Amino acid sequence: MRFHWCFVVIAVLIVSLSTESTVCAQAAAGQSSRPEGEPFFLKIDEYKIGDTLRQTKTSSEILEQLLKKDVVPARTFHVRSYDETEAFVQVGERIAIGDKPKDKTEFLEVGTIIRLRAKITDEKVVVDFDYTALKLAESDTENAAVRLNETTLQTVTEMKIGEPVLLGGANAKNGFYLVATISKNQEK
Repeated sequence: MRFHWCFVVIAVLIVSLSTESTVCAQAAAGQSSRPEGEPFFLKIDEYKIGDTLRQTKTSSEILEQLLKKDVVPARTFHVRSYDETEAFVQVGERIAIGDKPKDKTEFLEVGTIIRLRAKITDEKVVVDFDYTALKLAESDTENAAVRLNETTLQTVTEMKIGEPVLLGGANAKNGFYLVATISKNQEK
């Protein structure tokens, strides 16, 4: 491959490289004071499972299978935000590409970006959710062009406090699923 080195992006947030990252979302740009009201916490579990769920037909059946104790998420994100405030999380790397001198090096950002905005009412929470994950694709030759695998999910969904929701992947051919749970207290 034509990659020489990489380093962790310090662009938006710094997070640990462990599989479970806890990140407090920042208030939308331009807001200088803390938003009004109580915070809410969104836990997002990212599952990468092979063929085992493909024979499962419905979203509720898939969710039931994913929530079994022996199925462990590949990654978990904890996002804290406030009513009608955009939360933004970016976790990833910035990778140098090519053989150019250091001052002319081109960079490619890979990783996960999560954006969400929620409207909280007494009975439910409506969440506008945007998830993008970019990673380098496998390459079988040294001189191959850089290829990326991209997974994107954009949805608006209605959630109840404490009840997990399958956000995406019900028809996933690659075994990728996202499950979100919203709560008023941060999990430990």
